[in-house]
Amino acid sequence: MKDKQYEIKIIDLTDKGEGIGKIDDLAVFIDGAVPGDVVEAKIVELKKNYAIGEIVNIIKESDVRTNPLCKHFNDCGGCQIQNIKYDEQLKIKKQVVKDALERIGNQKDFVLFDTLGMENPFHYRNKSSLPLDKNKKIGFYKKRSHDLVSIDECVIQGQIMNEIMNEIQKKILELNISTYDEKIHKGLLRHIVIRESKSHNNLMIIFATNGKSFKGLDMLVDYLIEKFPQIISVYQSINKDKGNRIMGYNNKLIYGKDEIIDTINEYSFKISPNSFFQVNNIQTEKLYQTALDYAELKGDEIVFDLYCGIGTITQFLAKNAKKVYGIESVGSAIDDAVENTKLNDIDNVEYISGKAEKEIDQLLGMRIIPDVIVVDPPRKGLDTKLIDKIIDVKPDKLIYISCKPSTLARDIRILTQNGYTLEKVQPVDMFPHTMHVETIVALSKIEK
Repeated sequence: MKDKQYEIKIIDLTDKGEGIGKIDDLAVFIDGAVPGDVVEAKIVELKKNYAIGEIVNIIKESDVRTNPLCKHFNDCGGCQIQNIKYDEQLKIKKQVVKDALERIGNQKDFVLFDTLGMENPFHYRNKSSLPLDKNKKIGFYKKRSHDLVSIDECVIQGQIMNEIMNEIQKKILELNISTYDEKIHKGLLRHIVIRESKSHNNLMIIFATNGKSFKGLDMLVDYLIEKFPQIISVYQSINKDKGNRIMGYNNKLIYGKDEIIDTINEYSFKISPNSFFQVNNIQTEKLYQTALDYAELKGDEIVFDLYCGIGTITQFLAKNAKKVYGIESVGSAIDDAVENTKLNDIDNVEYISGKAEKEIDQLLGMRIIPDVIVVDPPRKGLDTKLIDKIIDVKPDKLIYISCKPSTLARDIRILTQNGYTLEKVQPVDMFPHTMHVETIVALSKIEK
């Protein structure tokens, strides 16, 4: 079978955006194939339960196939499904959420809304992390590798980011700035991180380096701030560690302000180099507003916001609650959250630094009982100890914001086996042209 060619109809997608077809009962994963395509594919790898194929020829194009706007699409690993019409992308993401909740979560009776999409699903990112290679090139990694694709335009990051990226590329070559070779852990400039305040049209640039000294840095920064007056903050982030971590723990301000400020709805947020802030402002507003709607707050509730980060959702909730307690294990995020709450003149929020399952016990010990709990965990989902604690506390409502449908479904299964019912599910397209999907669900306590 290996190295042979087959005619294959594509029937589905993997969670990485690869087309799925079948040869008899054997699943074949084919990068670049779209559901509805009929392709001639060569089998390049044969595993025990599946095969990997490469497109030799598209015999019949799917009705949902489209020409990707990005000229780097076939090489770059940033977008997986830009070759699928946007309306169809939204349907695919809804189906991904549905399948996960039904198959993994064992859910049958719930309301699933259409995916909330964007009117213009391009140039939406407010943050970009650009690796460099030993050849002084800037770009993104190829699919499933650390080989760099040199790019001059990314159609999902902000337009100003493309301009800055190209100017930095030019000056790195002119100034002969040392760039990083990850294989031998030599060279200086590892990554360039650009953060944009969409609401204030301001920018932060972070140079992640393999060491403190940076020959040519002064000239590069002077050039950039003269050409782009929107740049109001520049940092050097020193990261001498091997591995994939982009930024280090030592961030040195070398020009301008400590932070930039961005706005979601009527709330402003200070963003420092390591702050977590959703990358898509337009969709974040929809996400948080939906979470607030699902909480159905009347004004007299106690709310726990777990994994609260820099307090973004917390402040949305505070508008309609009696008191909100934000809990976060990253101390620097709590510091930012406190500052953001002052910035927005909110006085009914209290932030706590620590692990949620432990800090909930402290609050319960003070007879502070939540009516609503909101969780927004990382991709790995909720810690099992925290799920047990939520089940013990049994708030009337639980709002779960998820960035990974499979771990969401796993946690929902446990919660619905222990006194909760799944009511509403809203997918949100935070990352158009990728397979990622955000989901907000509302669960309510079953009254006995």
